[in-house]
Amino acid sequence: MLYYINKIVDSKETEKTTTLAFKEEIPKSQLSGISGFATFISGGEKNIWFYISWVLALAVLASIFVFGYKKAQITRWKKDEKVKEIFVLIRKTKREIEKKDVEKAREMYQKTKELYPSISVNCKKYVYKRMERLRVEIDKKDISSLVKEFVFVAKEGRKEDAMMLYEKINKVYKRMPKKYRSKIYDKISPVVKELKKN
Repeated sequence: MLYYINKIVDSKETEKTTTLAFKEEIPKSQLSGISGFATFISGGEKNIWFYISWVLALAVLASIFVFGYKKAQITRWKKDEKVKEIFVLIRKTKREIEKKDVEKAREMYQKTKELYPSISVNCKKYVYKRMERLRVEIDKKDISSLVKEFVFVAKEGRKEDAMMLYEKINKVYKRMPKKYRSKIYDKISPVVKELKKN
């Protein structure tokens, strides 16, 4: 005999329920001596949290799978000595950027660029994103110091030096992300206009 419960109840309360399975009623050919109460989540009324919990559970499982797969891929790639060296250089470049040692960071980044063409296509896709982030960080630090120097030189009236610095700024500026470009433009545009007047 089956009992159906169509609402949320405390599972401890259900344990107190007397069951109708007695040893003498169960044939010996089947499982003998079983007496208990089993609960199942079935149809009935389900609120939105039921579905949300399933979506979240699936999302977590998918994230674990993707993370595990990516980690396994990286482990395979790192069997190649050049790939291993690139990962080490990326880590070192990031550390030098955090320490604000732009020259060392640039040196490490350059070594990474030299090794990049020799790695597999799939690994390149993964590494490229990380290298791009590092390049942007190095460029941001470079252009920041160039802008400061440009403004200082322009205020001193050294037009030729200022225009030389402006050319250097322009080279870096072209490869910067759009949102950062607008900040640089706002800083140098008034100074450039003043230089053109003189």
